[in-house]
Amino acid sequence: GYFLLGATSGPDSLFEGIKKVDAAEIITFKSETSPERKHYWTPQPRPSDLGQILAEVVEEHREADVPTAIFLSGGVDSSVLSVLLEKLDCFHLRSEETEMARHVAEKVGSKLEVCDPIENVDYEEILEDYARTSGAPSASSPMPYLVSRLIRQSGYAVAFSANGADELFHGYPRTPSPELNSGFLPRNGYEAVSYDCLARQLRHIFRSPENFFLPRAQETTLNSIDFSESMESRYHLPNFPKSASYRWLELQTYVLQDLNPTLDYASMAHSVEVRVPFLDHRIVEAALTADANQHITAEYGRKSPLKSQLDQHGIHPIVWARKKLGFSLAPDAVDKLAERRLQSLGELRQEGFLAVDARTGDAERDLIYLGSAAQAFLAWKRVWIDTGIVKV
Repeated sequence: GYFLLGATSGPDSLFEGIKKVDAAEIITFKSETSPERKHYWTPQPRPSDLGQILAEVVEEHREADVPTAIFLSGGVDSSVLSVLLEKLDCFHLRSEETEMARHVAEKVGSKLEVCDPIENVDYEEILEDYARTSGAPSASSPMPYLVSRLIRQSGYAVAFSANGADELFHGYPRTPSPELNSGFLPRNGYEAVSYDCLARQLRHIFRSPENFFLPRAQETTLNSIDFSESMESRYHLPNFPKSASYRWLELQTYVLQDLNPTLDYASMAHSVEVRVPFLDHRIVEAALTADANQHITAEYGRKSPLKSQLDQHGIHPIVWARKKLGFSLAPDAVDKLAERRLQSLGELRQEGFLAVDARTGDAERDLIYLGSAAQAFLAWKRVWIDTGIVKV
């Protein structure tokens, strides 16, 4: 599953005989009996005022007796945290959203420190250190690693991140919203109408199983039909709006298996505690209970409850009424990394670990992501296999 997502997914790790503890699971070991596994939480409907519960939960998460900061990308989600946690120092990796981050920091009276993501940065060293401390490769590890290192070097021990907000508040057009009534969204651009089916959503989150295969794998890669059907049954949420199951799928795949562990390992490597208030169970339940018509409105477009918070606090519309960039680096940083991704993909193909057989319209996009996954996998291989620590 690693090359499907760019991170180890599912219960297995890359080490034989080592499995993960599931989310919201307790494993109890008793002598002479098999371990007992029990899930202690699943989402329950929670009708709430989203703005009110967001403010209350974030305020609870504020409590700390050590210096605290915020990961501020300049986008909607981290800007909401900055507004609700005003005057906490902010850290930003230079990107196309740097000016928006500056505006938000100035508006809430926060100090902003900007880090250059390519100046004196050795990405191979970062990927290897991440693989060494986490035991796993992750294509998305360099950015949280860099900003965690910056925060720790600046003397902070706690930081806030906006993980999960996009997935909860319909931030992506890839997430189907079947109950949405509004016809105001345009047919193209970021505010486009949502994808209309699970298969298209999965092709955006994961690499298409039809575009690559693993020659050394004992089992064949899932085909797209099997992939869609298994996901639909696994992440269905009864007693919630139809769109909630699609959002829950995002949380249980992309967030749970990639964003969260990557951020967790990267921050722990630098002794930084990262708090993710959007993933507090109360906000998760409240956001899933609200249907797509509450998250997508004519006034604000997508993520309306969050954008209304910024509007009410006087944040300029340039931050929230614009095309979403996602987590983006400055163009020169992107160009510098692209060549190494392609080299890594070629190296893995030459060694017989990965074969690309581009057959769908997502092939070009998949190659970019597969290249990042290949680079991280090679770093993991250098640390664990090439050194002889792990035998294959």
